Amino acid sequence: SAIVAKTLEVARKHGFSDLSGKKIICLGGTGPVGQISALIASKLNAKVVITSRREQFVKELAKNLTKKAGRGAIKIVGEPANSDEQYLKIVKDADIIWSVGKAGVQIISKKLMNQLPPKKIVVDINLVPPYGIEGMKPDYYNTEFYPGIYAIGALNIGRLSNVYDAPRELLSKIPFIELIEMESNKKDALCCGVSAYISCNEYSKEIQATRIKEAIDTGAEYLIVSCPKCLAHFNCYLNEEKELKNKFKVVDLTSFIGKLLFLN
Repeated sequence: SAIVAKTLEVARKHGFSDLSGKKIICLGGTGPVGQISALIASKLNAKVVITSRREQFVKELAKNLTKKAGRGAIKIVGEPANSDEQYLKIVKDADIIWSVGKAGVQIISKKLMNQLPPKKIVVDINLVPPYGIEGMKPDYYNTEFYPGIYAIGALNIGRLSNVYDAPRELLSKIPFIELIEMESNKKDALCCGVSAYISCNEYSKEIQATRIKEAIDTGAEYLIVSCPKCLAHFNCYLNEEKELKNKFKVVDLTSFIGKLLFLN
């Protein structure tokens, strides 16, 4: 969902009002990130193509995802690809390219990128070199890295990019959801206070207690997070504080939206 939100943000800078009717190629999109992003984009009426080296698998996956996307969503297509020639055929007329494959695996070469026409947005979630798209860098944001082709790197799909409204816009599009802000939010928001899984101490526990209290004070049923550390440490805190455990649930943003899509 963060990929969809960030794509939409940059797309608007290039004259796209939304993703409706846009062709999105989800390279290596058979994993959880690719599947959820494809589902959301399909719900937004984008034409989504998922690629994989395994033809039968990707076609069956696309068929199942289309069913899960539900009524009104655009059909998701599965295409096999394992060479520059195959990838070129698939991506040349795309509006948006998402590289969401295995970390450290290059999918699209520089040679192929130089053959693409302009007016494209490319997103790569890979933080382990070689990146999914040759020439990509994790800190790119709306960066023209090939003529007329603009890049979004992995580091800009997250909090450090100062994007606060995009995930809220996604949640606000769900008609039966009431979005409630905590007292400290956006740039003033507190997190779990843990910079790595091994550094949860008495100081971070105090930060967690403060944030959990803010969440309880809203009366909300869910605390939505987009960081795996926040998800783990907030849940850990609630498990330790037994009287708070049933106050609300801490849920990952992508999982939350994904479950709603599957239930639709």
